[in-house]
Amino acid sequence: MLHIVAPGQPASSPLLLQLARVAMRQMPNISQSVLVLGSESDVRACRAMGLQVLGSIGGVLDVSQTLQQRVCKYVQNNFSFSEKLIAWGFEAMVSTNRCSEQFEVFAIVDEVDCLHASPGLQTCVPTSPCCAETLHSCGIPKNQITEPIIAVEPCALLVEKATVLEILEISDGEFVVSIVGHTGAWQEIAAMAVRLHFAKIPVCFVVPSEYTHRDALMIAVREHGVSHLFTQIPSELRQIDVLHAATCAWSPTNARSDRTCGVLEVLEAASVEVPLAVSTCHPVSTIPSIGSTIAWASTSVEVAGWMIALHTEDTSQQISKSVSRVSAVRAITTPSRFIENILLRTSQACRHSL
Repeated sequence: MLHIVAPGQPASSPLLLQLARVAMRQMPNISQSVLVLGSESDVRACRAMGLQVLGSIGGVLDVSQTLQQRVCKYVQNNFSFSEKLIAWGFEAMVSTNRCSEQFEVFAIVDEVDCLHASPGLQTCVPTSPCCAETLHSCGIPKNQITEPIIAVEPCALLVEKATVLEILEISDGEFVVSIVGHTGAWQEIAAMAVRLHFAKIPVCFVVPSEYTHRDALMIAVREHGVSHLFTQIPSELRQIDVLHAATCAWSPTNARSDRTCGVLEVLEAASVEVPLAVSTCHPVSTIPSIGSTIAWASTSVEVAGWMIALHTEDTSQQISKSVSRVSAVRAITTPSRFIENILLRTSQACRHSL
């Protein structure tokens, strides 16, 4: 089995790479290797994660026919036609369009770039009903899209809270808001900072390093005199470390773009016992059984009131809600269940092709 990853591409989050690692570890009886679409630094990062990298394709990594030809030639030269391919992420999926004419290709997709979609013959495995609908709207036939499956890799090794706050240069006692997601509307974040500042809450917003609209956000918060309330996750920390150290987590409404169907970042936050606010219009709301539990906030004003209450009132009820939410999320996002579903779909596809 060949896993194809594109770690430096916009729709290929680190969480997808973690799931690829989980898949490889959970299928030890299957011969597996990894093809990296990226630079030498991407290859080193994948190897540091424990991925068994066989080779890489560098240079221009767009979604052109040229890249598809290069990927197909590499696979043809190194594997028999009975080999199964798993593409992790939208860009990796599109790169296998040519391969999918000759090989069995499965694509695990969280975010979708409709502007650069070019359907192949892959079997697409979305992470949510919203993602499935988006893939279909991009021209992928419904019979190539499976039921969604999701998973979150459990994290056993965490940086201590005191160390996290020290690295972030946050004083003990500050109200720490971990921003979840890299496409949240910067206007909403800036307005929230102004609200909490006027409420005289000693708040610090911790923004993901991959946040897409950082420049626009920083211009806005400087104009409003609240830029000192912001910091960014440095390279020595992960989002999961910050989540465990935060007072609360918040996923702002997604800015309008073509990559707003991703759910893995929010699911990671939902698997941590921290009070969490997510908009009801977030794609995670489409996941049966847990969507409405995670995505409850109607407006950012409601979220502001929730944060102020967290700061000024007893938080035992919110903590209890967090514990219940984590239990529900972990029940359906276990790696073993994820792998079982992947193996089920691959075997079904094989039977269908006979």
